[in-house]
Amino acid sequence: LSEGEWYAVDLVGLRAVRPDGTPLGVVTSVSNFGAGDILVLAAPPDDGVRTAATGERMVPLLEGVLREVRPEEGFVVIVPPEGD
Repeated sequence: LSEGEWYAVDLVGLRAVRPDGTPLGVVTSVSNFGAGDILVLAAPPDDGVRTAATGERMVPLLEGVLREVRPEEGFVVIVPPEGD
């Protein structure tokens, strides 16, 4: 891979945060249901948007949503779509 490139699987285990540092959870997997890759996050227990049954949230792996990948520092910066 070139500098600044990564495999989607390399995101698993990284903390996900908003640009202001607010925690969104931890990346537990990358899924694809046919329309593109989705980051699956184990959401923090007090974030108010957890799916009650699973405790997960899904975020599309799109340019503009995934702003930074910092594996050496253990996190990714995500701007969730509006309404999330």
